[in-house]
Amino acid sequence: MIILILDKLSFMKVYKFGGASVKNAEGIKNLANIVAEEKGNLVIVISAFGKTTNALEQVLKAWISGDKAYKTILHAVYESHHSVISELFDGINGASEKVDISYARLCEYLSSREMSGYDFEYDQVVSYGEIWSTIIVAEYLKFRLFDAEWIDIREILLTDDRYRDANVMWSETSTRVRFKINFNRKSSFTF
Repeated sequence: MIILILDKLSFMKVYKFGGASVKNAEGIKNLANIVAEEKGNLVIVISAFGKTTNALEQVLKAWISGDKAYKTILHAVYESHHSVISELFDGINGASEKVDISYARLCEYLSSREMSGYDFEYDQVVSYGEIWSTIIVAEYLKFRLFDAEWIDIREILLTDDRYRDANVMWSETSTRVRFKINFNRKSSFTF
């Protein structure tokens, strides 16, 4: 899961928005209206847009079976995210560029490696739904003049190697969270 931060006052709330609530541009605009009412520091956790996880699971299934149709399915997911971006922004925006770079990374990953275990590959591929949704939401909040920062939770949350059913390694994760999620200073963007 990826998180976003809005820097406001001195305490922190955590909001979680599921995929159905951010499935389109109107949902993201509604999210922005909800968080605009908050007066304190806010961490926002965003799921993949509605049905994106299912589509990425289809990508994974096709890729694993050697079916090149995974490219078509993946491109459709990418296009649906760009459709939301075009509804949210007029012209050039950071969301488009960042999603493009991330999409290229996933395409490269799928075209240049052989499959490891299913659970490992599942975590690598399906997580892009959350990556793309949070990039788009973070950029929209910045566009709406929020002081928002996209933070890649994969660099903070440390787990064991039980893919798809990992256990959090709390001691190291807590240290990383305290360092990275600090409302008293600005963290650099992490992608």
